[in-house]
Amino acid sequence: MRGTNLRAPGQTINLIVAKSFSSHRASKQGLLRVGRYYDPCLRQKLEHVPLVDMNSELQLRQGLFAFNQAHGSA
Repeated sequence: MRGTNLRAPGQTINLIVAKSFSSHRASKQGLLRVGRYYDPCLRQKLEHVPLVDMNSELQLRQGLFAFNQAHGSA
C-alpha cells in the first residue's frame, strides 16, 4: 500500500484486509489510507485473519533492538 493514494471524491472506497499487516504501525497506516478527508469508506477484515502478524512484528522489534545495540542507540 505504500505510496498509494486512495482518494476518490464522490466514490465509496472499500478496504478489505485479507492478509495480516506486518506490524501495528503498518496496520495503522493501512487503515488510515481509506476515508481521508471524510471520503465515504468501509473497512472490513476477514474473520480468520488477524490484523497483525505477531511473528513479523516480533522479528521487526528484534531487528530494531539489535540495530540500536549495534549502533549505540538507547
